[in-house]
Amino acid sequence: MKKKFFMMLSIIAVLALLAGCGAQPASEDQTPNEPEEGSASVEQQLSALSGGEYTPLRTFVDENIVGATPELAGEMVQSLILSSITESEKLLEESSEYIYGENSREIQSAIVAAIPEEMVQRSRGVVCAGDKEILMDNLPDGEVKDTLSKFLEAGLCLRNGEGTYFFTVDYPEYWEEYGDKVDPATAEFLKLAAAETREATLVSEILSVDANELGERAIAYERFLAQYSEFPMADTVRIYFNGTIYKLAYPTVYDRLVDDQGKVITDLMVVYERLAGREDCPVLQGVAQSMLDFIAAQPDGVVADGYDMDALSENASAVTGAAWQMADELYGAISQ
Repeated sequence: MKKKFFMMLSIIAVLALLAGCGAQPASEDQTPNEPEEGSASVEQQLSALSGGEYTPLRTFVDENIVGATPELAGEMVQSLILSSITESEKLLEESSEYIYGENSREIQSAIVAAIPEEMVQRSRGVVCAGDKEILMDNLPDGEVKDTLSKFLEAGLCLRNGEGTYFFTVDYPEYWEEYGDKVDPATAEFLKLAAAETREATLVSEILSVDANELGERAIAYERFLAQYSEFPMADTVRIYFNGTIYKLAYPTVYDRLVDDQGKVITDLMVVYERLAGREDCPVLQGVAQSMLDFIAAQPDGVVADGYDMDALSENASAVTGAAWQMADELYGAISQ
């Protein structure tokens, strides 16, 4: 299977958002610095700032979100996230060259040394939200601290993938700062994205949560898509959803979802049974029933002979392809 799946999901999510959620440019008659009465002035200023630099937009949002309606607050946070992603895209080559360049070992070592052991155990290799302040406080003054600060202050956080840190959008920060102020769709999106940031469902195609959590996340993703398919950042949730479908359809010994006898573990069988009854999640219902039928058709329910999983892999390809196509039809395809 392909390596770097976890990091690819993050990159694909960024590209999908950039492709489908471009900010609208300001019109010539918009004057964001000209005071006006009422919410229209705030909306005009938001429109003018959207698509521009991240820092002025962040300042504007923080100053105005408390008095905004939940719907307008949601638009503010969506614009802020898109600005953060755009900022990261502008700095992508620079940040990659920096953190993986000639001084990569020094930079990575400095990050590791600045993260307290308690935070390592608690955050599982993710430095986001308030933990960024702890990191910056512990870094010695100098070039490394100044450069990392530039990226972290642009709405990004650090994640550890296969032993090295890289940057991604700091959804936990947005969830903590704005989750109680925005509309239901934006709040639910921030909640789901923050959970994925703090603990990804998959890391290099290997499941990093237990079977029950896999099922719960899959349900949450499909319910979001069913309710908010037109949400500006629905593509990100669809990418998360695709990952859960893939793992439900292709459990392996590497994930500890298949036991030493080559059988799917009891906990995952329970998840399949539960999902097979979820009429409100038709894609997952189809995946689960297909897996139950496949398992029942195997002698003694054995889906893998040691590490020989050819039959399981072939079935997974068919189930996954059908599920993704159904999701496209029900909730729309990912923007290209």
